[in-house]
Amino acid sequence: MKRKLLGSLAIFCSVITFSACTKEETTTEGKINYQMEPTNLTASVGTTVSESGLVVNTNANSSLTWKAGRVIVHELDFEAKKDDREIEYKLTKPATVDLFKLSQEFGSITIPAGTYKEIKFELVLKKQTTANVFSISGIYKDETGKETNVEFLFNEDVNIKLEAENLTISSSEAYTGLLKLQLNKLVSQINSADLKSVDRNANGTIVISSTKNAILYNKIKAGFISFIKAEFKH
Repeated sequence: MKRKLLGSLAIFCSVITFSACTKEETTTEGKINYQMEPTNLTASVGTTVSESGLVVNTNANSSLTWKAGRVIVHELDFEAKKDDREIEYKLTKPATVDLFKLSQEFGSITIPAGTYKEIKFELVLKKQTTANVFSISGIYKDETGKETNVEFLFNEDVNIKLEAENLTISSSEAYTGLLKLQLNKLVSQINSADLKSVDRNANGTIVISSTKNAILYNKIKAGFISFIKAEFKH
């Protein structure tokens, strides 16, 4: 299976609408279907930052395993050049994406066949009033084997700008945009002492948000910004 690596990318939603700034006449079109795949579900949480974020076996001591999560996409802009003309497609309808629903298609785009250059993406997440724009939960297992539930709740406005390599679309092939979430990066800036010194709720769960365990929140947030990449395959 041939793959083209596009570097970091963003999350796409199940219902999408697009508007193009340049209208092109063409008789052939290509289609890209988007799927999501969480990877590196279990990562080390070491005594130092350099020992954290390594991919390890599930249920290993000194590790954190992510189990469930979701994100609410507000908008996604796609910009590129085709035949030296600027083209823009804008996703405008918010949608909630289940991060752990394997092989789900979040939607598809149909664009004129051809080669796209200087591809740029801008993912827009908007703070929610009744939910978190991004949330993920899992189980932390310390060095003794004791397990603790962990929740990371992110609810801020954020625009993430990304670039991608050239992409050639053919009308004779179906393309899949496989979005990979490198979950180990979420713990790449923390250590075991960070999790031992935090507050827990009445159930013993470690809740990490901008208002609860804020210092730890900012460390995980740093990994959150860069934990997504994508591959296109056909």
